[in-house]
Amino acid sequence: MQHDRVLALGFFDGIHLGHAALLNKTRERARELSLTPAAMSFDTHPDTLVFGTAVPLLNTMAERELLMRRLCGIEEVIFAHFDEAMMHMPWEVFIEDYLVRQLRARHVVCGHDFHFGDRGQGNPDRLREKCRALGVGCDVIPEIQLDGQCVSSTAIRALLRSGDCKIAARLLGHGQLVTGTVQKGAGRGAGLGFPTANLPFSPDVLVPAFGVYRAEAELDGRRYPACVNIGVHPTLGALSAPVLEANLIGFSGNLYGKELAVWLEEHLRGELRFDRLEALRSPVLYDRQPVADFYQTSSLNASALPIRCLKRRLPFMKPASRPTSGVCGKITCARCRMQTFPRSVQLRMACFWRMCSYGRRKTSAILSILLFSRLCAATGLAARFSGSC
Repeated sequence: MQHDRVLALGFFDGIHLGHAALLNKTRERARELSLTPAAMSFDTHPDTLVFGTAVPLLNTMAERELLMRRLCGIEEVIFAHFDEAMMHMPWEVFIEDYLVRQLRARHVVCGHDFHFGDRGQGNPDRLREKCRALGVGCDVIPEIQLDGQCVSSTAIRALLRSGDCKIAARLLGHGQLVTGTVQKGAGRGAGLGFPTANLPFSPDVLVPAFGVYRAEAELDGRRYPACVNIGVHPTLGALSAPVLEANLIGFSGNLYGKELAVWLEEHLRGELRFDRLEALRSPVLYDRQPVADFYQTSSLNASALPIRCLKRRLPFMKPASRPTSGVCGKITCARCRMQTFPRSVQLRMACFWRMCSYGRRKTSAILSILLFSRLCAATGLAARFSGSC
């Protein structure tokens, strides 16, 4: 603690694009001044004490520190204990005694909406004036917007709750990070041919919308494409708390007890309930296909993935013998029971299955494939085929 720093100020939940601008500025100033780039945050979200309401966080303290160090080049992360004394500390004392004397800040960087001190009386303008009087440098980062939307942790929390993970990842600048120690599960996934790594959620961390995600899983410094499910196992009997299950494509081995980092990139569908365990296999196979295809064609992510992951292609799910109606009256494949597509797409799928299954001529199957591909392209659903019907 006995060295001079350029200090970034904020809670930094999620480390989104706004935080990245602030932390990158901190690193640049530290390089210019030959000082240590550091960040000061709190162990508890201030709103928890100020308003008496717990805030579901995007990341744990360990994850926040990991993101700041890895993505933004911050060398030190200081977590101050936010209690009654800190909450009621006068804003002048917070700057003079805590930031300058205790933390040895020689330059500070904050956001446009940073407030501190008793009743939030401290603000960027007062911070800048006080720092000038003390001979300490100060930078204030303006609001960061993306596509006309203000980048904020509050907005990202709302997006993750509603299942808009892809938009949330754009505001973050990276996938939503979930880390933990892999716990032993019931082994049902392995019995179906898709072993999963089970990660519990920390009690104070926000749980994203239930369902299936495209993700990347990081293990021992290597990244693997992963098909992730978040939920409570409605088919097998509801769990008391949601769990994250990650199927690492291209990995084989024992994960129990290992530290795993999962980066959620896109929400593919909601959580479904099936009549029996065996009915899960085809939907899981269908969910894994777009994940595998994405990393086969993505040069951006391919460099970080094992070669064996990129070359492996999942088998195409054969069509059912005939189309039937699902429990909700939706047209669905009798074998895979996919019930998450819009009804217009389901009807086109049913037409495709019927033509493939009952067409007596080979040309009928070929024409049906071409027809279905065009219909899928019109609705934004990619059609991928390997093998014949």
